[in-house]
Amino acid sequence: MNQSQSSNSIVTNVSTLFERLSFDKGMRVVSYKEIYTAMTMPTKLHRFPKKMSEYLYKSLVTINEKFENQPSNIFKRRDCITDNLLLFSGIGTHKALIALYKYDCFVKSQILPSDKLQCNINPEDISNELVYLQSL
Repeated sequence: MNQSQSSNSIVTNVSTLFERLSFDKGMRVVSYKEIYTAMTMPTKLHRFPKKMSEYLYKSLVTINEKFENQPSNIFKRRDCITDNLLLFSGIGTHKALIALYKYDCFVKSQILPSDKLQCNINPEDISNELVYLQSL
Protein backbone atom coordinates (compact mmCIF):
# COMPACT_ATOMS: atom_id res chain seq x y z
CA MET A 1 0.00 0.00 0.00
CA ASN A 2 2.35 2.79 1.09
CA GLN A 3 5.35 3.57 3.26
CA SER A 4 3.21 5.78 5.52
CA GLN A 5 1.94 2.58 7.14
CA SER A 6 3.85 0.01 9.13
CA SER A 7 4.55 -3.34 7.56
CA ASN A 8 2.15 -5.06 9.97
CA SER A 9 -0.61 -2.57 9.13
CA ILE A 10 -0.08 -3.12 5.42
CA VAL A 11 -0.35 -6.90 5.75
CA THR A 12 -3.49 -6.61 7.87
CA ASN A 13 -5.09 -3.96 5.67
CA VAL A 14 -4.39 -5.81 2.41
CA SER A 15 -6.03 -8.92 3.86
CA THR A 16 -9.02 -6.88 5.02
CA LEU A 17 -9.33 -5.14 1.65
CA PHE A 18 -9.16 -8.46 -0.22
CA GLU A 19 -11.92 -9.83 2.03
CA ARG A 20 -14.08 -6.74 1.49
CA LEU A 21 -13.66 -7.04 -2.28
CA SER A 22 -14.14 -10.85 -2.25
CA PHE A 23 -10.73 -11.37 -3.84
CA ASP A 24 -10.49 -14.68 -2.00
CA LYS A 25 -12.51 -15.98 -4.97
CA GLY A 26 -9.92 -14.61 -7.41
CA MET A 27 -8.63 -11.30 -8.71
CA ARG A 28 -10.90 -9.34 -10.99
CA VAL A 29 -11.38 -5.78 -12.10
CA VAL A 30 -13.82 -4.02 -9.82
CA SER A 31 -15.04 -0.45 -10.10
CA TYR A 32 -13.30 2.48 -8.50
CA LYS A 33 -16.45 3.02 -6.41
CA GLU A 34 -16.30 -0.54 -5.03
CA ILE A 35 -12.66 -0.09 -4.10
CA TYR A 36 -13.25 3.32 -2.51
CA THR A 37 -16.18 1.96 -0.49
CA ALA A 38 -14.07 -0.99 0.69
CA MET A 39 -11.19 1.34 1.59
CA THR A 40 -13.33 3.78 3.57
CA MET A 41 -15.85 1.61 5.40
CA PRO A 42 -15.07 1.36 9.09
CA THR A 43 -12.15 0.92 9.70
CA LYS A 44 -10.60 3.09 6.97
CA LEU A 45 -7.64 1.21 5.47
CA HIS A 46 -5.43 4.06 4.33
CA ARG A 47 -4.66 7.65 5.14
CA PHE A 48 -5.32 8.63 1.51
CA PRO A 49 -8.18 6.33 0.46
CA LYS A 50 -9.15 8.30 -2.65
CA LYS A 51 -5.65 8.18 -4.18
CA MET A 52 -5.04 4.57 -3.12
CA SER A 53 -8.42 3.53 -4.57
CA GLU A 54 -7.45 5.17 -7.85
CA TYR A 55 -4.06 3.41 -7.84
CA LEU A 56 -5.65 0.07 -7.03
CA TYR A 57 -8.28 0.41 -9.76
CA LYS A 58 -5.61 1.29 -12.34
CA SER A 59 -3.48 -1.59 -11.06
CA LEU A 60 -6.29 -4.09 -11.55
CA VAL A 61 -6.80 -2.85 -15.10
CA THR A 62 -3.06 -3.14 -15.78
CA ILE A 63 -2.94 -6.67 -14.34
CA ASN A 64 -5.91 -7.62 -16.48
CA GLU A 65 -4.61 -6.07 -19.71
CA LYS A 66 -0.84 -6.64 -19.48
CA PHE A 67 -0.51 -9.70 -17.27
CA GLU A 68 -3.45 -11.91 -18.32
CA ASN A 69 -5.26 -11.13 -15.05
CA GLN A 70 -2.54 -13.01 -13.14
CA PRO A 71 -0.56 -10.88 -10.64
CA SER A 72 2.07 -13.63 -10.51
CA ASN A 73 2.94 -12.88 -14.15
CA ILE A 74 4.49 -9.60 -12.97
CA PHE A 75 7.19 -11.75 -11.37
CA LYS A 76 7.51 -14.39 -14.09
CA ARG A 77 11.00 -13.26 -15.14
CA ARG A 78 13.28 -11.63 -12.60
CA ASP A 79 14.95 -9.42 -15.21
CA CYS A 80 11.56 -7.85 -16.07
CA ILE A 81 10.17 -7.31 -12.56
CA THR A 82 11.35 -3.72 -12.13
CA ASP A 83 10.04 -2.66 -15.55
CA ASN A 84 6.75 -4.46 -14.88
CA LEU A 85 6.30 -2.68 -11.55
CA LEU A 86 6.98 0.70 -13.13
CA LEU A 87 3.77 0.24 -15.15
CA PHE A 88 1.78 0.82 -11.96
CA SER A 89 0.71 4.25 -10.68
CA GLY A 90 2.48 5.21 -7.48
CA ILE A 91 5.49 2.97 -8.06
CA GLY A 92 8.75 4.65 -8.95
CA THR A 93 12.19 3.17 -9.36
CA HIS A 94 13.00 3.16 -5.63
CA LYS A 95 9.80 1.29 -4.68
CA ALA A 96 10.30 -1.13 -7.58
CA LEU A 97 13.83 -1.91 -6.36
CA ILE A 98 12.54 -2.49 -2.83
CA ALA A 99 9.92 -4.87 -4.24
CA LEU A 100 12.65 -6.69 -6.20
CA TYR A 101 14.69 -6.99 -3.00
CA LYS A 102 11.67 -8.47 -1.20
CA TYR A 103 11.10 -10.82 -4.13
CA ASP A 104 14.71 -12.05 -3.86
CA CYS A 105 14.28 -12.57 -0.09
CA PHE A 106 11.08 -14.50 -0.74
CA VAL A 107 12.60 -16.72 -3.45
CA LYS A 108 15.69 -17.45 -1.36
CA SER A 109 13.67 -17.82 1.88
CA GLN A 110 16.06 -15.59 3.76
CA ILE A 111 16.58 -11.96 4.60
CA LEU A 112 19.32 -10.62 2.35
CA PRO A 113 21.56 -7.58 2.94
CA SER A 114 19.72 -4.40 1.97
CA ASP A 115 22.64 -1.95 2.04
CA LYS A 116 22.41 -1.21 -1.72
CA LEU A 117 18.85 0.12 -1.39
CA GLN A 118 19.91 3.27 0.46
CA CYS A 119 17.03 3.07 2.90
CA ASN A 120 16.42 1.60 6.31
CA ILE A 121 14.71 -1.76 5.99
CA ASN A 122 13.75 -3.45 9.23
CA PRO A 123 14.59 -7.20 9.05
CA GLU A 124 11.64 -7.96 11.37
CA ASP A 125 9.25 -6.25 8.94
CA ILE A 126 10.72 -8.20 6.02
CA SER A 127 10.33 -11.41 8.02
CA ASN A 128 6.65 -10.62 8.69
CA GLU A 129 6.05 -9.83 5.03
CA LEU A 130 7.72 -13.09 3.95
CA VAL A 131 5.49 -15.07 6.31
CA TYR A 132 2.45 -13.33 4.83
CA LEU A 133 3.58 -13.94 1.24
CA GLN A 134 4.20 -17.61 1.96
CA SER A 135 0.66 -17.92 3.29
CA LEU A 136 -0.88 -16.79 0.00
